Amino acid sequence: MAGKAASAKSPWYRDGIRFECTGCGGCCRARNGYEYVYVDPAEARAIARRLGIPLRRFVDEYLIEQHDDAPFDVQMHLRFDDGACSMLKDGKCQVYEQRPKQCRTWPFWRENMVKKVWDTEIAPQTPGVGRGRLWSRAEIEAAIAEDERS
Repeated sequence: MAGKAASAKSPWYRDGIRFECTGCGGCCRARNGYEYVYVDPAEARAIARRLGIPLRRFVDEYLIEQHDDAPFDVQMHLRFDDGACSMLKDGKCQVYEQRPKQCRTWPFWRENMVKKVWDTEIAPQTPGVGRGRLWSRAEIEAAIAEDERS
């Protein structure tokens, strides 16, 4: 019975979280060796259009192929230059309106929604935490689900 009660417990963010993008570019910089912004084919096409360049040029200049162990399992991610996403220019995302799903759902990723991680890693480095509109639990969980969809 105790296990059932624990699983029914509401998450720490049950009353929502205030967050707004401040445009600081902090989430566009590598942290602890993590420098992956995955891009699916539709996102790649949209970003190439936004940049006004052919898709092939965008792929060649801005994306890196990552081959996983499974055959034919290839993911593309944005190149990082000097510790920052290649879409970050003069401290601003040059494709903000077409930014990938991974960027749109930040900071509401499952691994970030652990209270200790939020309090020690996300909130101190993310100036938009505690600002802006209140994101409901349902919106946060929808963002988590969107981020996890392949």
